Amino acid sequence: LNIDGIDDNTVWRFRDILPKVGYAAMQISLGITVAPFDPRKKAFLNTTTLFFPSKALAKFPFDIALLSRVYQYYYGLNLRLGAVQKLYSHLYPTNFRMLPWANALASSAARLEAQRAPFLAACQALHNRNATLQGNLDALNNTMLMQAAKGKRIKWPDDLNDGASLEIDAPALKVRTVLPVEGGWQVPLNADLLGFITVSDEGIAQQINAALTAYHGETLDKKTLLRLNIPTQASLAAFESQVANYDAGGSAAALEAIIDDIDAVVAAAFGLTDEELSHLQSEMQNDPFLQKIRPNLPFSGKKHRGLATSLASAQRYEADI
Repeated sequence: LNIDGIDDNTVWRFRDILPKVGYAAMQISLGITVAPFDPRKKAFLNTTTLFFPSKALAKFPFDIALLSRVYQYYYGLNLRLGAVQKLYSHLYPTNFRMLPWANALASSAARLEAQRAPFLAACQALHNRNATLQGNLDALNNTMLMQAAKGKRIKWPDDLNDGASLEIDAPALKVRTVLPVEGGWQVPLNADLLGFITVSDEGIAQQINAALTAYHGETLDKKTLLRLNIPTQASLAAFESQVANYDAGGSAAALEAIIDDIDAVVAAAFGLTDEELSHLQSEMQNDPFLQKIRPNLPFSGKKHRGLATSLASAQRYEADI
């Protein structure tokens, strides 16, 4: 859009002299949710609180530091304003500027910034199971189903033979097993009584069964299934172990470890003892109220609120909004 064509373009009238990186804080959220942005390329509706660091702190990763439970704890107990819905509240410039700052944090900028890539990767892994597991499979020895099945027999559901697609229901390996039946081994595609394929080779059936767990909820046709990457027999156990680790919360544990490290940096800058930090972390994890004070994490999806659910929605001209 042409930002200069707006009646009141607020701070964007000064964008030529603004720092290269600003921070936008979500105004309506549970905890503090902050993202960096380039003010020369991006603008926002009035649902964000904007912050531009001083020149001396232009490279400090404020968004990473504010992920710490230290900041979330302080905000949850002291700075919440204007209850909106359930536990959501407003983060205005008024209470944003009341967040504490310690000059000692500046010297830890590099350590905090080093957590950006692992943090984003952990969030993506946590909130995008399919992409994560498919990436894991691509990194292992794999083969295309049609190549692995050469010389073997596969019996397909009638719907797939007719060119239709089926939704894959493969939430976890522990609830999926190949069944010996007449003519081979049955691999479930979904809960439909006819939603399965029968493979004449047990090993290939197990390979397909494992691969399908990375496509839960996706709709696939026969052509796509034939081109599906499946683990080889040599990499099958490794892939099954990765799936089990993911479903057991391995990605969540990795994210917690990253937040723990950010906590340690911020706590040290504010002079908190190990006991104080441990107590604070325990409260954030176990207190019925504080355990819900969390930032919105990258890749976790977007819940529309306010204008986005009505006037600014894609269906705004339809009836009964």
